[in-house]
Amino acid sequence: MINDFLLSPSFSFYEMTHTDHAEVQEKNREYGFRLQKPLGELCQKLELIRAHWGFPVVIHCGVRCKELNELVGGVPTSQHFKGEAVDFHIKNVICADVLDWFLHRCDFKWGQVIHEVKNGTPWIHFSLGEPYRLIEKCGQVLRKEEGKNYELLASGINYGR
Repeated sequence: MINDFLLSPSFSFYEMTHTDHAEVQEKNREYGFRLQKPLGELCQKLELIRAHWGFPVVIHCGVRCKELNELVGGVPTSQHFKGEAVDFHIKNVICADVLDWFLHRCDFKWGQVIHEVKNGTPWIHFSLGEPYRLIEKCGQVLRKEEGKNYELLASGINYGR
């Protein structure tokens, strides 16, 4: 069993490796333990997001081992599988406002930001950019609602394209 520890001042290893699928929880933590570098970098970006909004960032899903990724229907190329992505919401902040901030005012680089809604529940998917993601696919902002296709809103934000 791996004990909890901080990846950044506000985010813990257990937060970033938590799953509601108890049957794979320990396996997911063991897998995530090997991904501390990207998880730490992800948490540093989450610190910037938290500092901007001034409210707690609630983690829905961070790293996913292969079994967890399959259980939740994740694609094999998911950055969650590599410890490079997180799904979250911010207390007291509408996800559409967070998306707008990434589109127009955020001043740091990222890979992908997606405002997702499934079964009426909204969240933000956020991933690391270069070197973890091809630069051509960095700075993407998308929206996906209730089973519809992804809608690309912008690409290359903060990457000079």
